[in-house]
Amino acid sequence: MPTSRRSLARLSFALLAALAIPTLSACSTGGTSDAPQGMTALAGEWNVLSINGSPLPRSVAESPRRPTLNFAPDGKVSGSGSVNRIMSAVNLGELDKGRITFKPVAGTLMAGPPEAMETERKFTAALANAKAFSVSGNDLSITDGMRELLTLSRARR
Repeated sequence: MPTSRRSLARLSFALLAALAIPTLSACSTGGTSDAPQGMTALAGEWNVLSINGSPLPRSVAESPRRPTLNFAPDGKVSGSGSVNRIMSAVNLGELDKGRITFKPVAGTLMAGPPEAMETERKFTAALANAKAFSVSGNDLSITDGMRELLTLSRARR
């Protein structure tokens, strides 16, 4: 009887090991190597320079809370709308085709100066209408497919 228990224990151990190895090796893959090339180009923080072809108002451009976007390798997006913190995500499957769509933007609900609030409203509307993007060096352009909605510059580290 002890032999059959030992055999059963060895079989159980071998079975658990066989199931655990693929699971553990799947956990080791990750990071930016799995991210689409388009996400690799976008990853990091960007400062908004213009919305709908107009530069940011001076009071907003010089503010420490100027509009920003931060793209994480997993497709999550966060940043500042100019008054409120914002968060969203992009559809990773579209990025390698030069297309970009943002999930509905969520954010904090603070009030601020009227000019900053209007800038934030235009900024989040531009994100909602985004369809395409291009990155050239440290410059990012987001369009609705016809006209430029946002121009951004990569933030200095």
